[in-house]
This record gives sequence, C-alpha cells and structure tokens, in this order.
Amino acid sequence: MYPHAPYFILYTQYFILIPMLKSIELSGFKSFAKKTQLDFKHPVSAIVGPNGSGKSHCAEAFRFVLGEQSMKSMRGKKNEDLIFNGSRSEPRSNRAGVRIVFDNSNRLLDMDFDEIVLERVVHRDGTNTYSVNGTPVRLKDITELLAGANIGSSGHHIISQGEADRVLSVSPKERKTMIEDALGLKKYLYKKKESERKLEKTDSNIAEAEGLRRELKPQLRYLKKQVDTIEHIKQLKDELISGFRDYLAHEDHYLKHTSKLLQDQTIEPLRKKSELEKELREAHAHVGESKKEDPFVHQIHEVEGQEKEHKQTLDELVREIGRIEGEIKAEERLLIREKERATGEHLVSVPRDLIETFKSEIHTFAERGRGLFDISMLKELIETIKNHATDFFANFDTKATSAIDSDEILRSIETLNSTKETLNTRLSELQQEIELVGSQKQELLSAQKEHNEAFHAAEKRVLEISSELRDINNELEKIELQRSSLTQDNAVFEEDMKEAGFLFGNSVLRFEEISLQERTREEQRSVRKNLERKKMKYEDDTITSYQEVIKEYESLLERDTFLASQIADLTQTKGSLIDMIAQLKNKLETEFHEGVSRINEKFGKFFKLMFGSGSAELSVSRHETKGDEDEEKKVSHGLEVGVSLPHKKIRGLEMLSGGERALTSIALLFAISQLNPPPFIILDETDAALDEANSRKYGDMIEGLARHSQLVVITHNRETMSRAGLLYGVTMGGNGVSKILTVEFDDALSVAK
Repeated sequence: MYPHAPYFILYTQYFILIPMLKSIELSGFKSFAKKTQLDFKHPVSAIVGPNGSGKSHCAEAFRFVLGEQSMKSMRGKKNEDLIFNGSRSEPRSNRAGVRIVFDNSNRLLDMDFDEIVLERVVHRDGTNTYSVNGTPVRLKDITELLAGANIGSSGHHIISQGEADRVLSVSPKERKTMIEDALGLKKYLYKKKESERKLEKTDSNIAEAEGLRRELKPQLRYLKKQVDTIEHIKQLKDELISGFRDYLAHEDHYLKHTSKLLQDQTIEPLRKKSELEKELREAHAHVGESKKEDPFVHQIHEVEGQEKEHKQTLDELVREIGRIEGEIKAEERLLIREKERATGEHLVSVPRDLIETFKSEIHTFAERGRGLFDISMLKELIETIKNHATDFFANFDTKATSAIDSDEILRSIETLNSTKETLNTRLSELQQEIELVGSQKQELLSAQKEHNEAFHAAEKRVLEISSELRDINNELEKIELQRSSLTQDNAVFEEDMKEAGFLFGNSVLRFEEISLQERTREEQRSVRKNLERKKMKYEDDTITSYQEVIKEYESLLERDTFLASQIADLTQTKGSLIDMIAQLKNKLETEFHEGVSRINEKFGKFFKLMFGSGSAELSVSRHETKGDEDEEKKVSHGLEVGVSLPHKKIRGLEMLSGGERALTSIALLFAISQLNPPPFIILDETDAALDEANSRKYGDMIEGLARHSQLVVITHNRETMSRAGLLYGVTMGGNGVSKILTVEFDDALSVAK
C-alpha cells in the first residue's frame, strides 16, 4: 500500500531527534497578503503548486528571514518589492514580515532557550527590523547566531533551480568559493579576510601612528628641551632656595654678631678716649699756663744780679785786701829794711813811686780780670811784673837811700791791718750773702728745673695722650669702617632677602633653624657670588609659562607614549595577525583538500547512483594572472569538474545533455550538502529538468539527504512529492493572494497517483 514505507523506518532509525525547523510564518510578504504559517513536522516537507502560485516565495521567505541582503536573490529590486502591493479585493500591506521557529532543545543555536523565534520585518520606507524571541537585535547578531549552526541566508542549504546548474556553469574560481562555503570554510575565509583587512588596517594604523609620532617628534623634542630646562630650573631653584637659606642664615648671624662685637669694641675705646680727651685738655691748659711766663726767670735774674753785685763787691774787697796785704807786706819789708839799716846792714831801698806804680799795674790787671782769670791773663800779668821788675832793677839806685821812719811804717801797717780786718769782716759777710744768694739761686734753679721738667712732662704727656688718642681714633676709625662696611653688608643682606623672597617665596626667609658652620668672610662672599651666578642663570632660563609647557609636554608625551604603545600593540597584533593568517591559510588549505577529497567520495557515490556507473570528481586547478611589468604574477586556484559517463566518452561538461547536466549538478550539490550537513535544506525546483527515471533517482537521493538534514522541497515532480511526509499546496485566486492547502502523506500519495 505504501511503496515508500521503508522511508519511515529509516526516518525512525536515523531521526532520533526532533527536526530543528518547526515552522515559518509569512505576513504581507510578496503574494502572501494574509498571515500564513507552514509547520514542518516531518523530515521531508513539500511545497507544491502551479506556476505563478507563489510557492517559490516560500523559499525567498526563508532567505529573507535568515538575513539575505541581495534583492536579486529574492527576485526584487528594492525592499518595497517584498511587500504585498495590494489587489482588487485586498489592500496593500505597509509591511512584510517573516517569522521562523526553531526547536533548540539540543542547543544547536547558542541560546539558552528550547525554542528560538527569528523575525524580520521590512517597511515601505525601506527600514528593516530584526528580533530574536521578541527582542530587537542587529542583523549581525542574527548572522552570528545562525553561523554557529551552519545556517545562512544563502548557500548550499537553500538551493534553487538556477543554483543547481550554477555549480557546473560557474568558473573554477567561483566553484571553489562555493565549495569552501559548503565545507564550512567560509568562517575561516571570513576570518582570513577579516584578519587581512585587520592586517591592512593595522599596517595603516601603524603607518598613521608612526606618522603622528614623526609629526609630534619635533614639537616633543622642543618641549623636552623646555621641560629639561624647567627641570633644571626647578633643581636650580631648589638649590638656590637651600643655598639662600644657608647663606642668609650665616649672613644674618654674621651681621648680628659683628654688630654686637663692634658695639662692644667701641665701649672701652670711647671710654678711654673720653678720659684722654679730658686729660689732654688739662695737660694743654697746664702747658698753656707754663708757656705764658717762667715765674722763676725774674727771681733768678734778681738773685743772679745780687750774686753778681756781691761777687763784684767781693772781688773788690779781695783786691782791696790784697792791695792792703801788699801794702802791709811792703810796709813790713820797709820796716825790716829800716831795722836792718838801723843795725848797719846795707840795704837797698826801693823807691816808693816805683812800688806804687807796680801796685797800680797789678790793680789794673785785677780790674781787667775780675771774675775772668785764666792762664793767658796770668801769663800777661807775670810778663808785666817781669817788665816792671826789670825796670825796677834797671833803675835801681845802688846808692843808699834815706831811711824811713819806722813808727810811720808801723802806724801805716796798723792802719792797713785795721782796714784789712774791716775788709775781711765785710768779706766774710759778703761771702755769707753770696752763699745765701747762691742758695736762693739754687732753690730757684731747682724750682725752675722742676717747673721746666713738669712743663716738659706735660708736653710729653700731651704728646703721649695725642698719640694714644690717635691710636684710639685709628681704632675707632677702623671700627667705623667696619661698621660702615657692615651697614653696606646689611643693605646688601636686606636686598638679598627681598630679592630671594620675591623669587622663591617666604619659605626661603625661614632660615632660623639652619645649622651654622664655621665660615670665613671670604667663604661667605664666595657663596654669595656662586648664588648670584646661579640666580642670573635661573632668571635667564626661567620660562614664565612653564606650567603650560609641562602640561603640553606631558600631554604630547602621553600622546607619544600612547602612540608608541599603540604601535607596539599594533606590531604585536600584526605579528599575531600574520601568524593567524598563516594558520588560517594552512587550515584552509588542509581542510579544503580534505573536504574536496570527502566531497569527491560522496560525489562519486551520488554520481553512480544517478548514472548506474561512471565516475565524477573535483580537481584543484592553478591559474596565473600576469599583471603589469612591475607587478608580480598573481596565482589563483579553482575547482574543475571531471565526469566519466558509462558507455559514453566526453571531454568536458559542455558535452553533457541537459538531463545529464542536471543529474551531475544535483549529485554534486547533494555530495556537498552531505559533507557538512546543515540542520535543514530548502530545495526550490531543483528537479524540474528531470525525466521520470531520473526523478526516481533524485527521490532516492532525497531520502539519503533526509537522514542527515530536514528537507523542504518546492517541486512539481510527483516522484519528489511521494517522498514527502507533508505537502503544502499553494494556490492563487483571481485576487493575486497566495493561499496554503495542507495535505498529509496519505493524501499526498493519492494526489501523486
């Protein structure tokens, strides 16, 4: 009764799991104006109907809801062509929507739902919306979700009549692309192309980043110098702050200490100067008084005058006494001669006038030499006496003279002795007076000497005091010079503090706790000179907008560092991409050749199934394309189809008949689909060109495919219909709206007969 009953045994044998494709719903899509749902409960479901009824719109609905973007594949020019445009009885729709429901109990789709509902809606304004289980998503999300289950909007799992022959009519290169897609290598190709695109983009980004770095480099170099200068300035500023605090601390200590020291040093000199100045005034007054008149000169002159008078008187007395003594002696000699004469002795009588003359000469000499006797005068006196003696003896009359009266002589002698006595008394008195005057004179001279010594001592003291004052004044002048220098140093110190505070802030002026070290003035000056040099350099090098410069430099440096890091990352990424591309190339080549080998195995079996015997296989071909002289040769690969029919020699696909060509293409497509079976396959009139005998073979192959994939076939072929467990009949009335009629297998069998 059911010639194909074994199919269901196979079905129950091979289809342990519930088919993934549960249903599809069309609403306003092309000729399906009203909501129409098709359920797919069987391994093979068929959609049948006359030409023009809209049955192929179902295949296009599958393409549409699965994300197809090519309007040509859906036989339209624009999105609006997919929306029901209305008829005499039905208004046009504003939107076209298709919903497809998958059983995801085996989690073939990577979502934690037992049932997945995809929906796509297109509006007349051209906008498309996508959703998964009612949640709006992007097309990319749909594509990625389906790719994990080897499902797409086009490819080997949605095959139309034209696409069946296309596998034979395309170029070897295009055929290779189709096979790669069927082998599931598209994801690798996509990854490879994406990696190559990323590699190209990475190279572009590297070049762009390197270009940006080259552009930044001069400015960064300039700013780096500026920043280095700023850092040097900061370091110099820190050194200056530290140096100035140290210098100011030492200078402040020196100024205060030196000021106090100078103040202390002036106390004793000023005190001593005051005392000396007072003493000097007194000494000058004393010297001045002494210079006016010597108080002893007049007295000494008077005493000396008295002494002189007394000496003159004394001399006169002495001469007088001498004269008297001479006269006495003369008288005595006369008296002696007189006595001798009286006794008879012959005596020589000296004339009295001669004696008087001699005495007068002696007296004259005495007067001449009063108080001035010396050897020359004594010699002159002796010479005079000799001359008088000569005259005396020359004129001496040897004759005896007349006798002299002795009494007269005695009286004369007595008178002379009396006079002499008086004179001696006077002489003694005068000598006492002279001694008294001499004593007074000595006292006056001693007093004058003391006066003079005191005067000279006062003058000497004036000189000494003046000298001491000069020394003290010199010392005070030195102190004053030091004080003046200290005042200048203090002014410089104040200026240094003011300038340091202006340049570096008040912190530099807080130097009280700086530890001090022994430092000479020369060292301190050397420190200041060094600070001045550094300060001048600091002022020369100071950049007013250093914060902006640093900010700009840091920004550019951050940008450059980011670019360098980006280049490093991109270079690493480039290396990874190159490795990935190499791995993908290797994987593509390996899996492609393995896949072709596996396809050839299936292709040969299906081909023999179709033709009874013979052989068919795919072979890789190599093609070279020569470009310009400067370009290298481009090598591309493709897939050639080689067939060998039983009892017939052919040299190419072009020698195949239409039926042979259809069977060959179907065998190849089925072989491809079996290599990586998708969850479901949509076959849109791929059996249209088959005769009855070949249709049976086609049906057998469908049964084979149904063991691995759920099938939805759109067909006119009765043989194909007979292999379906469920038929959907599509009809179209005069209103241009497609409708669905459901026929279960039993009814389908009767319809097929």
